[in-house]
Amino acid sequence: IDAFSNDKISVGAPYFDVTFAPIMLVLIGFMGFGPLVKWQSDSWKSLRPHLIKSAAIIIVVALLTAWLGKSVLGGLSLGFAAYLAFGTFVAMGRKIGFGQPGAWLKLKAQPGAVYGFFLAHMGIAIATAGITAMSVWAKEDIKSLKLGESMVVGGYTFTLATMTPGQTQNYQLVEGEVILTKGARHIGSLRSERRFYPVRDMITTEAGIRVRPLQNIYVGISEGSAEKGWIVRAYIHPLVNWIWLGGLMIALAGFVSLLGRRRS
Repeated sequence: IDAFSNDKISVGAPYFDVTFAPIMLVLIGFMGFGPLVKWQSDSWKSLRPHLIKSAAIIIVVALLTAWLGKSVLGGLSLGFAAYLAFGTFVAMGRKIGFGQPGAWLKLKAQPGAVYGFFLAHMGIAIATAGITAMSVWAKEDIKSLKLGESMVVGGYTFTLATMTPGQTQNYQLVEGEVILTKGARHIGSLRSERRFYPVRDMITTEAGIRVRPLQNIYVGISEGSAEKGWIVRAYIHPLVNWIWLGGLMIALAGFVSLLGRRRS
């Protein structure tokens, strides 16, 4: 950009949003049907049934997500993630003759590279879903709350219930308990600590975390007092664990591929 137009850009979130997403969608597009293509023997006619099913999956997932999640781009990204997962399962099923006699024996006889392919492609599909959810539907807010006061983030109500001082051998602390509800339903409580280390003259905050497969909820409490209230930060991170899971699957795929030998 600098060489052709003399414009300056900062490499940050806006840059990656504009450049990374289109590149990944093109890459996923090829990854979804590439493993199904036989070199110099396949044609568009033979691939047409799979491509039609894949297009239908993208459209259905994209429309449902756009309708329920109020995001067209989020729906498109999840549609491509579902398309990649579908193509990966189809490719694996064809390799082992899924639904035919002896499929289990063929599955066990596959070389490590085939398992690596499956893990890597599924890892990218899962990570794509997680990145999309975090980019589009993550919620956060920060407010000053006194005891008994609440804030609403992503449909959840965070109520500051107690602030309890304490001390350990290494640091002084104030522990805050935040009650989490959704509508009339009680979800649980999160505890966050604000710690002071006298030796290092350092203050840290230990967040309260609620980890679930579909979302993580975080609460952090920082400076404040009973008279003025405490600063409370709340975060809703949907599918954030899927990013880690997908990354681990991709890394594991490399090690599995190195095995290389066929199983007997």
